[in-house]
Amino acid sequence: MDDHALAAALVTDAARLAADMRRDGTDAERKTSAADCAAWDWLPGRALVEGAGGVATIVRAHGHDWHLAGAPTAVRQAAELLGAG
Repeated sequence: MDDHALAAALVTDAARLAADMRRDGTDAERKTSAADCAAWDWLPGRALVEGAGGVATIVRAHGHDWHLAGAPTAVRQAAELLGAG
């Protein structure tokens, strides 16, 4: 999967989550773990990705902190798409 396809898949998942949250109301609160995570879960993965030459960032969008890590182009594209959504 190339960087663009990966970014598109990530944003598609984000859009699906947002649609579920609008449709499901309180049920959606259980689904927020897809976007929000605790530091103990985020930091080890971030370290691995950055150690392998990737990048990591947190983007605030649609009421959630989206933790993005991977190839620089994929992360940049996903961050841009989340910000535009």
